[in-house]
Amino acid sequence: RRRVLMASRRKVRGRGLAPTPVGAAVETGASASGRDGPEGQPSKANLVPRARYCLQLASKDSAKAILEYAVGQMVDRGLNVKLMDAKYLIVSPKEMEVLTLEAENHKYLKALKNSDEEVVVFSRAVLDQVKPSDGNHVFTQAEEMKLLYHVLQSVTIDPKVLEKLKVCVGEENGFLTRLKSSNPPVLEDAFPMHESTGLKELARGLKMSFLPTNGLPLKEIRKYFGEDVTFYFSWMQFYAKWIWCPALCGLLMWLLRPSGVTVDNDPYLPFYSIFMAVWGVLFLIFWQRQSAVNSYNWNTHSHSAVELERPEFHGVLSPDPVTRKPRLYYPSWKRRLWYVFSFTAMLPLLFVGVCVMALSLNLNGYIKDKNSPIYVASLSKYAAPGGIFAADTPYYGFWLIPTIAHSIIVNIINSIYSKVAETTTDLENHRTVNQWYVSMVIKRVLFECLDCFMPLFYIAFYQLDVVVLKAEIISLFMSKTYLHPPKNHV
Repeated sequence: RRRVLMASRRKVRGRGLAPTPVGAAVETGASASGRDGPEGQPSKANLVPRARYCLQLASKDSAKAILEYAVGQMVDRGLNVKLMDAKYLIVSPKEMEVLTLEAENHKYLKALKNSDEEVVVFSRAVLDQVKPSDGNHVFTQAEEMKLLYHVLQSVTIDPKVLEKLKVCVGEENGFLTRLKSSNPPVLEDAFPMHESTGLKELARGLKMSFLPTNGLPLKEIRKYFGEDVTFYFSWMQFYAKWIWCPALCGLLMWLLRPSGVTVDNDPYLPFYSIFMAVWGVLFLIFWQRQSAVNSYNWNTHSHSAVELERPEFHGVLSPDPVTRKPRLYYPSWKRRLWYVFSFTAMLPLLFVGVCVMALSLNLNGYIKDKNSPIYVASLSKYAAPGGIFAADTPYYGFWLIPTIAHSIIVNIINSIYSKVAETTTDLENHRTVNQWYVSMVIKRVLFECLDCFMPLFYIAFYQLDVVVLKAEIISLFMSKTYLHPPKNHV
């Protein structure tokens, strides 16, 4: 075998074929071997950036002069721009140096070649010492997308030039933010585009994760989507592993229960409750350890959240008290007035939701205390023994009608409430996206507490009826799952 190998090498030298130089590119844009160069050095062919952003124009009839100016500014920043279907601008870096310079400005942390634990602040001077993050590529797909976003946001535009083109822009930071909030708007949206090769590798890893011996491909998910999405999948995987313990204990308790004993009056139920309390505490402790490990492995322990400004935010230009630069300012007392207006606008819908909840509890026969503040005798009689909605009714399934009707009515109220909540949150004029989401979540939680959790609290802590509580939880779960599956309200 060795003689055959030596002979083949002599034939190659005899024909005058030289080995492919490191970094030599072929027509496909990939290295000849598809592997690292000497000592794992990334080849130049794989320094071709993969990131692409799609800028959706607000209108196909956008003025040609405006597009030419915006495209010219992006080209001057080192970006390639292509127009597609007269509606989309496909933006990509001309060369990798555009992204490496941005990574140097943002002080990215990268691992060194000869060490898996030692990291260094990225700069173009240490490019040869950096360990490739994704194959032969210096940055992962997600990192390239983030860097391209920062490059786009750093594109400069002159408001005076746009004023001559009859476009008014504010003083917000960021090229994309200013063009989305301009009057009239130039951009409708901006989003990263998928990369087919990375997406196929990720899909292959997700398919293999269904095997019991394999976990989720967190490494591939992080490379493609970034740390924030990977953090969610890491938590789901950790929770799925830990939930096996209480699930098996509960199953054993049910299988080994004495004859004539149900889950509701099992004498071992208090011990299982204590076990679940201890399990919950240990789960949180070990998850904190796991999240710290993730932060260390992903080099995100020094990162901080980036507050994205909303394009819809408006106000009055005034000097910033710290930087003394002009910045949009919106008085807090005006926002507090809108808070009052939001609560006033949602109060009637919340009141209707409480009334529907009280009617449902009476029709289900859950309120047996005649002194209860929400007891209605004219409705409770239908759930009394022999009533049409009682458990012993001869009409099969009629006892589910109050719960189903409650779910349908609440779903209608929920859709109206969601539109009102979103409109009032917009009127509050929050500066950042995170502030907008926080306000929206508070409104959503307020409605969900009255819609779903209030009946459960009433049954659990006022009536102290575990059997009825279990039936109500099952009914609510079934109705919410099959009648109106959850939507992405926020």
